[in-house]
Amino acid sequence: MFSYYVTSVGDESGIDPRVIAYYDPNAVFSEQFRGIQTQLNSFNGGKSIRSILISSANSGEGKSVTAANLAVIISEDKGQKVLLLDANLRNPSVEKLLNVKNEKGLSDYLSNNIALEQVLTKTPIENLTVLNAGIARTQPAEIFTSLKCRELFAKLKERYNYIIVDASAVIPFADAKILSEYVDGVLLVVQACRSRREVVWRAEELLKSSRTKLLGAILTNVEYYIPEYIHRHL
Repeated sequence: MFSYYVTSVGDESGIDPRVIAYYDPNAVFSEQFRGIQTQLNSFNGGKSIRSILISSANSGEGKSVTAANLAVIISEDKGQKVLLLDANLRNPSVEKLLNVKNEKGLSDYLSNNIALEQVLTKTPIENLTVLNAGIARTQPAEIFTSLKCRELFAKLKERYNYIIVDASAVIPFADAKILSEYVDGVLLVVQACRSRREVVWRAEELLKSSRTKLLGAILTNVEYYIPEYIHRHL
């Protein structure tokens, strides 16, 4: 179980202030994401987890912010080509988080005959590329279960060292469960003081029912502090 709390920072780059790994790579927050990366590299007997889907039990628990920060941290390693894929076609947010503009994205590629290069967008962050969601869809399951989607993930794994996938929430939608078949493992984001234990357990059950490799959970919105009664004795 990993945890972090998002504070407020920002500049004129257009990147969302919550992507703290970009603004302050030396912050404790950023170090926590490096800890997550280290843990991921320790799975499978030292064999790195290269493709990771990030989801949550319900919407609004911080999974997209988590995906963006993790992608930024991993892209720090020289020679590592990282792709952040926005597979949340119902409510995409990666484009806004990283201020990446591209009218075409994942849904366009899977539904139309267009080249992969048309939907891949470089970011100001070295080694990090984004594949936006594209046109929003209310029922994306059909294109996610297609042969073209499976082949796309195979192509991306050949091209990139790491793939971070931001997916829809597990409980209300089947998207994450479908996409989990194409990745090495899943990280489940849980928001402190909001996510109910039984709901998180239900999300885990749904993922495991599809033989998903659940890597662990990331606890968001945790604020660390020293209680006053302890501080008085320091």
